[in-house]
Amino acid sequence: MLLNRQFNRFIFTGILNTINGYAWILGIQFLTAQPLLANMLGYAISALISYATHSRFTFRQRPTWRNATGYFVVICTCYAINLVVLQWSLGFLPAMVAQMLAVSVFVVLSYIGQSKYAFRQQPATSRQQQATSNQQPATSNQQNTELNKGQLSGRRNQIIKMQLVLLPVDDEEIG
Repeated sequence: MLLNRQFNRFIFTGILNTINGYAWILGIQFLTAQPLLANMLGYAISALISYATHSRFTFRQRPTWRNATGYFVVICTCYAINLVVLQWSLGFLPAMVAQMLAVSVFVVLSYIGQSKYAFRQQPATSRQQQATSNQQPATSNQQNTELNKGQLSGRRNQIIKMQLVLLPVDDEEIG
């Protein structure tokens, strides 16, 4: 089965981010001997790196407050579930194995949340929909030659106005 390119980018980026996050977790756990603290700090550090790589590379979107907020809502929700899984599994698994289980649950839930919520394609704005519905069908060359100079001028102004309406304005872009 062929997978789409976005999903492949998500998996590739996710693997790199998972390795990065797990390395932070293990390194901090080695230094502190505190599995929960290591998990929290490792996820916090890798979440920032992960947002940058997923927004730009995986989903090919400019960072905005909207997708950043959605991303961190997904990450926080997945992290809370991760902590529950980690705390539960520490009762019967060695710490390193419990961390791997918690990371695995996090990865699966994170993919679902990011693709369906944080980086979902935004529907067209009402201005864009209105401009699209106001477009007139193209006329044939014979009809164009019958238009007089005044009609061409009016049509040219109408096209310019439509182009201005269709220009993307992203006032939410993160500076």
